Amino acid sequence: MDGVVEYLLIMKGGKPKPTVLKLLQGNPGKRAINKKEPQSGPGRIRAPSELSPEGKKHFRKMAATLRRSQLYTELDTHALALLAEAYATWCLAQRHIQEDGMLTTNAEGTTIQSPWARIASTTARQIHSLLAEFGMTPSSRSRVSITEGKVTDDFETFLDS
Repeated sequence: MDGVVEYLLIMKGGKPKPTVLKLLQGNPGKRAINKKEPQSGPGRIRAPSELSPEGKKHFRKMAATLRRSQLYTELDTHALALLAEAYATWCLAQRHIQEDGMLTTNAEGTTIQSPWARIASTTARQIHSLLAEFGMTPSSRSRVSITEGKVTDDFETFLDS
């Protein structure tokens, strides 16, 4: 590793909150606002081609809702794609559980939990974690309050003048 310097970044506390969420909450911690946080302008929201048809449907629906709330930019596409596909997988697992039940019989004749139940449980945990990232759970949403007016940044103010 000649000429390479490694840095160890240790962060205490929870994950940093996106600036838009801080602004919507009124910046309760009165911490400095990151004026250089990457932003993306308006544009067509495209679901990644790798998503299943069901995943694409969920992606478009969630992206539109988040965009209206000013909680989504194109930079969030990959995280939202993971959420949408996990939700599509969870829906598939739930359909199998409803049709076949929570239990099944293996080759030896022993009753076991359906593999779909494990898939549903795993994806539910993934979904919950990703929903919180976007402020889409009751507890994460309770920390967001929308104030009157439009959230703007310095660049938008410059363009408007």
